[in-house]
Amino acid sequence: MPQMRLTMRKIREILRLKFELGLDNRQIARSCAIPHSTVANYLSRARASGLAWPLPVEISDGSLDAQLFPAVPVRQEAPLPGFVSIGTWIRTGVAGACSLFHLCVRFGFGPNEKALVQPRKRFRRV
Repeated sequence: MPQMRLTMRKIREILRLKFELGLDNRQIARSCAIPHSTVANYLSRARASGLAWPLPVEISDGSLDAQLFPAVPVRQEAPLPGFVSIGTWIRTGVAGACSLFHLCVRFGFGPNEKALVQPRKRFRRV
């Protein structure tokens, strides 16, 4: 689950403590009662967006938020493969399993694609 963002007041305080008072990240983290990695994250976002201190008076919370957190492009869905051809590949044996594995990787069917094609040893030979 994604972590909740800090309030704009706290973000402005992080920027002020860093650029006006010159504190290091751990001191800012103790002052604001947040992890030092969060401080580093917000400062790197500020650097990447080109924000300068002092912040312009006319900058609103909404525009500061938009500069620090730009919109993420939406990932386009890949077209689904033909399921008839998948059935044919499965029936062909090992080569078919390899083809199915590559197909799963290409279309992004989860991080554990190997589990989809590895045969399970449910029964032991006696």
